[in-house]
Amino acid sequence: MRIPLIPRILKWLPLLATCAWLAGCATALGMSWKSGVAAEVIGVVSGSLGERLYDAKIYLQTAELLSWTVVIVALSAAFEHLVLRLLRRLLRTLEGGCRL
Repeated sequence: MRIPLIPRILKWLPLLATCAWLAGCATALGMSWKSGVAAEVIGVVSGSLGERLYDAKIYLQTAELLSWTVVIVALSAAFEHLVLRLLRRLLRTLEGGCRL
């Protein structure tokens, strides 16, 4: 017996919503890092990653510029991985609580 299309879609809808929400969180985390570092570069906040990046750019210190870029990308990736891991754990806990 074949299941109609609408019940099949409704069966997968919570999973799709969860995946879309996690993808949105990942995108928002990446954009927040980009905008935060860009604001630090524009505002030249003393002692920040943006200031160090800006100084390396102004004084044409290519190696230092590249290394600060790698540091920023690594911190962004680590932060995103940590937050998404915590969100997935939270979602698993909530889904487990709903199956009572």
